[in-house]
Amino acid sequence: MSFAIIAGDADKGRRAATPRHWLMAFVFFIVAQWIVQTGSSAVYSLQGLLSTMSGIAGMFQTQTSLVALMLVSEIVAFGVLGAAAIAFGKRVDGRGLGALGLGPEALPGFALWALAGMIAAIPVLAPLPMMMDGWVRVAAEGTAVLFPVLLIQTGAEEILFRGILLVSLAARYGALRGLLISAALFALWHVQIGQPLPDLIFRAGTTFVFGLTAGLLVLRQGHLGGAIALHLFWNLS
Repeated sequence: MSFAIIAGDADKGRRAATPRHWLMAFVFFIVAQWIVQTGSSAVYSLQGLLSTMSGIAGMFQTQTSLVALMLVSEIVAFGVLGAAAIAFGKRVDGRGLGALGLGPEALPGFALWALAGMIAAIPVLAPLPMMMDGWVRVAAEGTAVLFPVLLIQTGAEEILFRGILLVSLAARYGALRGLLISAALFALWHVQIGQPLPDLIFRAGTTFVFGLTAGLLVLRQGHLGGAIALHLFWNLS
């Protein structure tokens, strides 16, 4: 079975995905980990330097400031990862935004799955205003702050794991094996060193299943729109 995001589209000038060995995909995984960790560390290092130079280190110790710093570090780290993945796809593979699944055709899929996510949340959220009005307001404000951060994070992860790794693995091994390997890497991405074994197994299992689901959605739709929206609401849940 042929999938558009793998086979490309000669009429639209979109090259087919480059077949890659799973070891090369793992190398990409390691490099991506390094980019995220380096980007995050750079923000904290800059914060430490500025606070030392200005002599106002205390202002960075408040809870609000620490949360803001964490959000900035996420934006920088995953923003750099997403930009690097897009640049790699274009310069090395000759696959631009459209071939990576980020063309205009991705917008309807994103909007549809985002709407589905909001509708699915109605039974949970509807009773809350009557129960805890102040809490709902705080939660809504927090979601508004987190939404752009999570959108950058989920977008970068989908570009890497589905837009590059899945399609290149599927081009070499076939769709099923490509799905399994990319989902395994996605699960490994979310494993944290030092987690209790039951938590680690649960986390790895759920992210592996999500990786399969998002991968199937991308192959079926031919773009990343639906997967990004699904990933976004999965992270918010």
